[in-house]
Amino acid sequence: MHQQSVDGTPAVNPMVFLYPKDKKTAALDLQYFFGPGLLVAPVTEEDATSVGVYLPDDTFYDWDGRISRYLCAAGVIFPVRAEAAMTTTELRTKPFEIIVAIGRDGKASGSLYVDDGISVTQKATTSIKFTYAKGVLAVSGSFGYTKDLRLSKVTFLGLSKSHGAKRAVESFNVAGQTVQANVNVENDVVTIDVDEDLTHAFTVKVNA
Repeated sequence: MHQQSVDGTPAVNPMVFLYPKDKKTAALDLQYFFGPGLLVAPVTEEDATSVGVYLPDDTFYDWDGRISRYLCAAGVIFPVRAEAAMTTTELRTKPFEIIVAIGRDGKASGSLYVDDGISVTQKATTSIKFTYAKGVLAVSGSFGYTKDLRLSKVTFLGLSKSHGAKRAVESFNVAGQTVQANVNVENDVVTIDVDEDLTHAFTVKVNA
């Protein structure tokens, strides 16, 4: 919600806002985007157990990486908490996971803003920019707020296809250290476990 408070960017967008050239999206009033890429299609009819979803001509992933269903649009990087918690106070101590949903152009981007969550006037804030292109995930920005900011996992959706790899990606270079990857070849999902503070700039590179 930080971006909305800065420049008025809508937190919720109708489909036509993100796909204005697709004439079919103008009539869609029961599905929408939350943020830049999370597609929401609620069940609105009584006793219904499923719902039909219209997908524009683009790539979409399930949260677990299976292509051609619905949940998140390609080209967006989603920072999320890696663990659940019972209270917001506890949740703020949990590490982050970055989900990189790679677009058809082989790129993705996203952002993360963090402050203490309490003060009206903040003494320090962190604003992070995530960009992915050509096998490199770059983490940059300003890192004023540093309490409990840690990255524990990065998940790439569509990596092998976008990277043009003839075989599955097996390892990454994370801030200068080699990290082995967990690969789901069938769904083209690659996950790496990392332990990196989100208090400085660094890169995550695919090892060729």
